[in-house]
Order: sequence, then structure tokens, then C-alpha cells
Amino acid sequence: MNELFNSILILTNDVKEVKACLKKLEKTRTEVFKQNWIDGQDVMFALNISQRTLQSLRDNGTLPYSRINGKFYYKVSDIEALLESNLFGHEKGAFSGAIKDAKGLFLQAHGGTIFLDEIGDMPLSIQAKILRGIQERQFRPIGSEKLIEVNV
Repeated sequence: MNELFNSILILTNDVKEVKACLKKLEKTRTEVFKQNWIDGQDVMFALNISQRTLQSLRDNGTLPYSRINGKFYYKVSDIEALLESNLFGHEKGAFSGAIKDAKGLFLQAHGGTIFLDEIGDMPLSIQAKILRGIQERQFRPIGSEKLIEVNV
């Protein structure tokens, strides 16, 4: 009887360990998902766009997404690329969907002022590029090999 009781205790402890490992794995997968994907509300806030604009970007294939339980999620790296393109521009063929050269906000504001609100909410990689552009008064559009001088 003692052996049976000890065996049940050992099995119970093993089951507890397996459950703890599964919970750790689930938490890790969720954290990784949240680091790499954001929901539509955060995208609209980061890019300062309306829901209709976000739907257009999603529908025309500019902004890939995943749909989970009826909610749309977007890759952080795609949002960063779109934000970088809006700020610094891009050359034709720099990425899929870049069918022509585009001036970014920095080039459009050349000789004037560019107002950047809530920079702290932008990804750190974009913050660094903005700082470099303001400090050195030059930037490189996506897909370009040339630095462009600006006075903003």
C-alpha cells in the first residue's frame, strides 16, 4: 500500500512539473508574439492614421496582417518599414509595392520645420534615425545609396 501511495505522489509531482513547463512555454510564446506583433489600435496610434486608412493599407497588400479571433495584428517590422518610408522616402523597387520614388516628410520639410509628435511612442530604431537626420542634417531614403542633405 505504501508503494502505491509513493508512486501516486511521484506521478503527481511529475504532472505538476509538466504543467509548470507548459505554462512557462505558453507565457514565452505570448511574450514573443506581443514583441513581434501589435494590434490595429496601436498601429493607428503609431502612424497617426484613421481606421479607414489602415483598412486600405491592409486591403491593398501594403501592410500584411494576421487575423486571430476576429482581431487584426500587424508585424512590428512592417510598421517600422512603413513609418521609415513615410519619414525618409524610398526609391522605386526598394521593397514590394514601391512602384515609384517617394519623398519622405524630411525632404518635404526641407528649409522649413517638421513637427514630430510623440517620438517616444515610435520604435527605437526609427527614433535613432530621426535623431541622426536632425543632428547630421542628412538621411538615406530606403533603397538608396546616396545621402540627402536637408535643413529641417
